[in-house]
Amino acid sequence: MKYRKAEMGDLPGLLEIYPLLFEASAALQPHRFQKAQQDEAFLRGTILGDDSDILVAEDGGRIVGFALLLQMETPPYKCVVRHGYAYLMDLLVIPGYRRRGVGGELLSRAVLWAKDKGLDFVELNVLAQNEDAIRFYKKHGFFDTMKTMQHMV
Repeated sequence: MKYRKAEMGDLPGLLEIYPLLFEASAALQPHRFQKAQQDEAFLRGTILGDDSDILVAEDGGRIVGFALLLQMETPPYKCVVRHGYAYLMDLLVIPGYRRRGVGGELLSRAVLWAKDKGLDFVELNVLAQNEDAIRFYKKHGFFDTMKTMQHMV
């Protein structure tokens, strides 16, 4: 298994597997998510951006997992302590490679990415129904800081 930053040549592989993430989200929260293809321009901008990266796991030339990271700052409100942080927008490992350490390695590399940029923490959102992912993230040192709540009208 090879782990590295994504390059422009990785776009077809990322576009091929990204729908798995959206499909899983739609299955857990169909009122909020739907099956879709990721926007190629967004991925291109993320790969080329100075404040973003996609870390990939590659096996035999095939992308089998990725972590998409964005460098962020807390809002400039007087009551909020200012921090630079990494937002882990998406993490996916394709079936057949799950529970083999690929996700954990991508997550470890995401934390190192943030540390190398001098950021204070890594933050992510996870769907409340995604109990496997919640256990995975807690196992790797993540903890609850907020809850997002909705009331349907």
